[in-house]
Amino acid sequence: MSSVTNSGPPVSGGFAPRRGYRIGQIVPSSNVTMETEVPAILRAREAVAPERFTFHSSRMRMTHVTPEQLKAMDADSDRCAIELSIEEAEQQLGKPVVSAAVCTVHQMLRALNLPAHAPGAGHLLSGAYAQSPVDL
Repeated sequence: MSSVTNSGPPVSGGFAPRRGYRIGQIVPSSNVTMETEVPAILRAREAVAPERFTFHSSRMRMTHVTPEQLKAMDADSDRCAIELSIEEAEQQLGKPVVSAAVCTVHQMLRALNLPAHAPGAGHLLSGAYAQSPVDL
């Protein structure tokens, strides 16, 4: 899962060069590909486009692949999101920032008929959309 923030100047209309994108990735401790492949792909893009990227990762800890460890790893995603500063990025950009984990947690909680609320995980899980409808 990844989040992207743009520290470049705002532009209106169409594609315009921007610089300073921050890519945040939350990865399982056993994953060794995302932290190398995503930067490699975007570094190749830098050869043909003016954007520049920095990469920031946070690991969800897991020592063995068991149901219990997978549940613990999933619970660890909140810590990872905070480490990657989803809320800080939202404040700087003035708009919501979401990751696949945040969207997944929102839909899972709503599918279980639970309020989608997890403090520190960004606007989508701030409680503002805690009772939003779920289309399954």
